[in-house]
Amino acid sequence: MSGNTGLLLLVEAELGSPMYEIPTGDYNAEEQAKKHKCISTLGVGRTAPQAWMDADGIHESLAGVTFPDVSQGIGDNKAKNANGYLMHNEYICYNVAQMKLKYLFRVGF
Repeated sequence: MSGNTGLLLLVEAELGSPMYEIPTGDYNAEEQAKKHKCISTLGVGRTAPQAWMDADGIHESLAGVTFPDVSQGIGDNKAKNANGYLMHNEYICYNVAQMKLKYLFRVGF
C-alpha cells in the first residue's frame, strides 16, 4: 500500500476438500497439510460469511463455484469455534498451478 492505494488480486483457486484447518498462523502449515493429505490450508478467522451460495445464478458457467451470500452478512465464526487471532479466513495454496489469476484491482483506502 502506498499513498492510501493498494492492489487486490482476485484468483480462482482449487483448494481441495478437505482443507487443512488451523486456528492461528503456523510456519509449518504446508508440511502439516501434506501430512494430512491436503493441498491447501484454511486459517480460520474470527469472522466469516454466515452462508455461501452457488454462483450459477450469476452465470451458468459458474455452476459449482461458491461465494459468500451477502444477504446473510458476516458475523462470528462460531461454527468453527474460531479462537485464534486471525480476523478473517485465510486460504493458502502451495502450488501456483492451483491458481488462475482473474482480476487485478487498484483500490483506495
